[in-house]
This record gives sequence, C-alpha cells and structure tokens, in this order.
Amino acid sequence: MFFVKELERVFYVHASYLGSGLHNELTKRIHTEIEGMIEDNYFIVCILEDDKFSEGRTIPGGGHIEYTAYMKALCWQPYKREVVDGVVLNLVESGFFCEIGALVVFVSQEHMPKDMFFETQGAGPQWTNNKDMTIERSSSVRVRLLGVKATMNRLTGIATINEDYLGVLANS
Repeated sequence: MFFVKELERVFYVHASYLGSGLHNELTKRIHTEIEGMIEDNYFIVCILEDDKFSEGRTIPGGGHIEYTAYMKALCWQPYKREVVDGVVLNLVESGFFCEIGALVVFVSQEHMPKDMFFETQGAGPQWTNNKDMTIERSSSVRVRLLGVKATMNRLTGIATINEDYLGVLANS
C-alpha cells in the first residue's frame, strides 16, 4: 500500500557550504540519502516536499552546522495477504524468486498448484504444468504475499500463486 509520511532527519553540513548554495546542498542530500531507503517495514519511494529546514546550529569544534529537515515522502509498505505483480528473477528446484519493486519474495513449491513441476530441459529452467502456465526467468507473475520482513535495508518475503487469478500473467 502506498501512503504519504512526514519525516524528520538531521543533516550535518560543512561550513564551506554556507551561503547561496546551502538550500541546494540540503535538498540534494535529502534526495540521495533518503530516497530508496528502507525504514521499519516501508520503502521510501520519493521525496514529495523538502523545503522546510530548521535554523542551523553550530557544532562546537567540528566546523559543521546541524540542520533538521522536515519532508513528506511517498512510501510503500507491502502487507500480508496483499496481491501484487512482480518479475521472476531466479528459478530453483524448490521454487522461484520474484522482484516486486524493493521487495524480493520466494514462492516455494508448496505454494504453487499441485500440477506444477520444475523442468530444466529446453530453453532453460522453468516451472510448468504443460498446459496453460509456464513460469521462466523474466516472466510477470501475480502473487499473494504470505509474509514480509525488513532486514538490513532489504525487504524480503514469501508468497503464493496457489489461488484463483494468481500465477503467470498473460502478457508476459
């Protein structure tokens, strides 16, 4: 689910940036350091507003100025039981990995239809039922998230395709 969140961050700027370029330096640092970051269980997609800064506070003995930046950010938090679309990254005998933005999920064989099997013959590894569903690298798939975990600036999870309207997408 996407949502807008108000964030507050402290930045330290060297005194050499004081002057007309200070606002640009703070704005640049906000975008490079905050966008794409994972915090708690959500991913910061982009900064929407970044024009509010506190008065600078001099740090004694260091030559740096401390600023607090107030911003609004567009964030994405994947929820358990949410249905999302992703792209298959890798296939292994026990299942496959797919990427959904910043989230990488694993779909195990137990969470696929019972008639699916792993095949390594032909064009490369694939999961297929030899009828209407073949999952290979770069296929677009629709999955239901069973669990999501945030660890060390990464979002990981497990998912299933063993329900109606889930699995490989027709236009992939």
